[in-house]
Amino acid sequence: MTGKSLTLILVILTTLLTRTKSCEPCHSVVCDTDVSKCKDGIAKDTCGCCDVCARGEGESCGGLFHNHGKCGNGLKCIRRRANSVKVLGENDLVSGVCEREECREKVCGFNQRCLVNTRGKARCVCPKYCKNRYMPVCGEKNGQHYWNRCYLRKDECRSQQRIGFISGPCKSCHDNGKSYKFGETITRKDKCEKCVCRHGEWKCEQDLSCQSEEFPEFCDVRNSNCPEGFYCQGGKYEPSFVDIGIGFCIPLDEERPTDDVAELSGDDECPKLECEYCRHGYVKDSQGCSTCECIKDTTVKNVCQRPKNPGPCMANMKRFYYNSDKGKCFQFTFGGCLPNGNNFVTKKKCERHCLRSKAKQ
Repeated sequence: MTGKSLTLILVILTTLLTRTKSCEPCHSVVCDTDVSKCKDGIAKDTCGCCDVCARGEGESCGGLFHNHGKCGNGLKCIRRRANSVKVLGENDLVSGVCEREECREKVCGFNQRCLVNTRGKARCVCPKYCKNRYMPVCGEKNGQHYWNRCYLRKDECRSQQRIGFISGPCKSCHDNGKSYKFGETITRKDKCEKCVCRHGEWKCEQDLSCQSEEFPEFCDVRNSNCPEGFYCQGGKYEPSFVDIGIGFCIPLDEERPTDDVAELSGDDECPKLECEYCRHGYVKDSQGCSTCECIKDTTVKNVCQRPKNPGPCMANMKRFYYNSDKGKCFQFTFGGCLPNGNNFVTKKKCERHCLRSKAKQ
């Protein structure tokens, strides 16, 4: 037997004992309730001795020993759930709402009530009126502020969707001195995170597209432009890049080359030059040595002309590349590091970048 079942049994037993002790014989009870102004008829109290006002249409009823009251003439105590209806009897422990006799078999939607029109026909409606008592709640799913739970239930009824609630007014999130409402998002480029505001707290997930879109094909070994968690290594994969100051972005957990390896990667017969930094490298002379002349942009291959490159890592990421031979964008599996530029998060981005570039040529 579960803990919840035991708790329910204890509550019922406690209530039974309390009622038995508190209900005295009817002949010794003095009834002082004025029932002359009862609008919906008269019913007996929980002990079955005194007359009390019966519950009217739309009021709560039922419960253990009818502690929520009994319905008046022509009304039934009905418990509703979405797409289900049940008329409560004497032995039911749950509470319901007093509705007209005609509603006993009328099935309604989420948070709807059954009303009978002037022609005696039962129909399902949403609550129209709510008390103006300020007991604020915040919609759990939509982050909308409600004056009290009644207004939230009206909204749920209109949409026929459960919203749920969190007690108290809605809370905003803050970042760098700015305030954000529920559902608003921010992207933290330094951590490659996409965060959404949920009830005063940031809920963050790794933004896999961040690294791919900002990830440079090459990096400057003098001033590393690699993302966080990577360093710029010259010479490990392409030794000829060392002299011209260009390398690849390598994860920090990979072994760095020793100084001896870096020295051997150059050409001892080439003079060591001190040149200004060139973004795309340096032109080589007839001996294969670097000069101080910068390679122009026109000599750099367009990213859309580059081949499909899954990269050396082992992730399984859905990406798109442009096939210059077929003139279309195709899906491929990207390993997660060292993209060559021909690497797009969506097919639409691939087509927008490469097909537009093709049209300009």
